[in-house]
Formats: sequence, structure tokens, C-alpha cells
Amino acid sequence: MTVAQYQTHFVELARHTPYLVEGESKKIRRFLKGLRPDIRSKLLLLQLTSFVDIAERARILEADANDRRTEQSRTQSRPASSRWQNSGSPNKSSKNKYGQTATLRTPSQGSYAETGACYHCGRKGHLQKDCWRFNGWCLRCGAPGHSVKDCPKGPTTAPIGPRSSSGAAAGPSQRRDNGKGIAKGRFFVLSQTKVPESTSVVGGTLYVYGYSARVLMDSGASHSFISAHFASCLGVTPDCLSYTLDVSTPTGTSMYTDLVYRSCEMSMADIPLYADLIVLPIRDFDVILGMDWLSAHRALMDCYHETVDFCLPDGTTFQFKGDKGFSTPIISFIRASRYLDRGCEGYLAYVIDRRKEKGLSLE
Repeated sequence: MTVAQYQTHFVELARHTPYLVEGESKKIRRFLKGLRPDIRSKLLLLQLTSFVDIAERARILEADANDRRTEQSRTQSRPASSRWQNSGSPNKSSKNKYGQTATLRTPSQGSYAETGACYHCGRKGHLQKDCWRFNGWCLRCGAPGHSVKDCPKGPTTAPIGPRSSSGAAAGPSQRRDNGKGIAKGRFFVLSQTKVPESTSVVGGTLYVYGYSARVLMDSGASHSFISAHFASCLGVTPDCLSYTLDVSTPTGTSMYTDLVYRSCEMSMADIPLYADLIVLPIRDFDVILGMDWLSAHRALMDCYHETVDFCLPDGTTFQFKGDKGFSTPIISFIRASRYLDRGCEGYLAYVIDRRKEKGLSLE
């Protein structure tokens, strides 16, 4: 099992036994116990205090260990004579006690880029500062600001999903070959009417770019998402992910998207917060904040009292109190009649779309 698979399994189990992972330090200790001893020993020396940082460093250490094992096996499989062959680089010679001379190759400058792994994408052969994913460079023309499928110097592929007028994904789609890798994502709550009381979620309201948004904090979601309809009202341009995200829904279907709104400004308790929100065609919620955002802000959820306590890295603490009975504001006609019989006030309203009146005339 890889570190990424172990992290996913750990988060899913933590949802069912939250008392075992209360607090960031307790969660980190539990997570470290399941890692390989060689990775765990190195992480303990770093003394990290964030679960997200621990998981990321564990993946980096795992990739580095795998690369070193691959290099060692490749070196051992070569003939002994070729291991000491002079390659034209600066050499060092030494004599052993038998008078035999061995020539050792001196690593050339930039050898890390040849044998090390990029901290951003995990691939070998380049550093993070030269990573095309980290810098957002196009693989066809090398220019920043767009992906291969949107490159003006070559043919474009079909988009990942139907797009609204704002360019946001409007619905789930079939996977299309666009030259990108596929990453996995998930969330467990699709509508307000299907939120079970035992689920580790807290719903409420906060402001996104000054707009009131219906927000669900879901510890079972791997990423943070934003409704395509709500995103179209923000007047902000989304970015393209360097990969296609395959999101598993509670119904067992998959949604594919490659759009993200980076560093979206949110306000909670008059404290400015920021989140990278991936576009999905969700309806009953405007924003879903998943484990990536909750872990980064050191959130501690109390689902019984519908509260979330935050402790930011700078020491700022505050509490978000969710809405009781967070559900769609719709009642049946029979229940409305009962309320009217009990003396409740009722209003009959209708809406006219004046945009459709243009061009009408009486004859």
C-alpha cells in the first residue's frame, strides 16, 4: 500500500472513529504509526505539526526511497567493469592496501536534476522550479496561462464537460482524452435533504467574495468544490488544472472536471480566509469545504453541536456555528395549510421576467 492509498484509507476510517483522532497532534500520532519505519523515523525528526504537511512529506520520502531502490537495482545489474568506466567527468583515484587503483566518478553539477524527484509532481529529471505543472506551462508551446487542450498553436480537444456561459463546468460528463492525467476525488453528500445526522458534516452560511453562500464542511470530501451556477455569479475567471479530476459521488457515478478557482476569498467571523475551489455541477450547496481545506486550517468538527473550531497557523482561533436543520426551504401544500390554520401569515407572490417582454406588441 502506498502512502497516498494509506492516507485515503486513514481519512475514511477516521470518519467512523473521530474520538481516536481528536486534535491535530493525536491525528498525526495515529497516522505515523501506520507508516513504514524508514519513513516514520525521518518524519519524527522534522517535528511537523500539520497533518497535511506530514502526509505530503511522507509521499515525498516514499518517492525518494523508491527512486533510490530503482537506481541501486539498476547499478547492481550492470557489469562491474562498466561501473568504474571513465565518462570524461572529473575523476578521483585512490589506492587500496593491495596497490590497486580504482577510479571514482565525481557527480557533475546539477546531478540532483538527473536523479532526484520534483517536489511538486514527484517525477524525476527536473526540479520544482522547472516543473511545467508547478509553473502552469503549456506542453505544446511552452507558454504559461493555458494547457495543451487550449493551446492556440495546435488543435484543441473537446472540453471535459458541458460549460455554462461563464466557462464553468455545467454537469457530469464522460471522460474524454485531453492529454492530461487522471486524479481521484470524492465527496459523500450530494443534497441537503440527504445529510444523515451521523455524517461528519456541518452546514451553514458564509461569504464568498461578498456573496452569501450555502456552505457544507464535509470531512469525507477529498477536495473543496464550488457550484458551477454560484461560480458564474462571482465574476472571477477560473484556471485549468494540470490534470483531470475524477470525482466519485454518493450515487456511485463520476464527474470529470479540470476547472478551479484559486485563492477564493471567504469571510468567516470577520476573518479573511482563502480556498482553492474546484468547479462541480452541485445544486443544493454553493461551496463544499473538504479535508484539504479543513486540515490546512486545523479544523476540529463537533457534529453533535454543529460547530467547527479553527486554530490558524498564526494562532488565531474562532468558531463556526452551523445552522440547525440545514435543509432546503420547501414545505408541502398540506403543511402550509396547517400553518395558515394556526394563524401563520402567508403570502402569494409571482415573478415576471421583464427581459422576455421586449419585442411584444398589441395588435
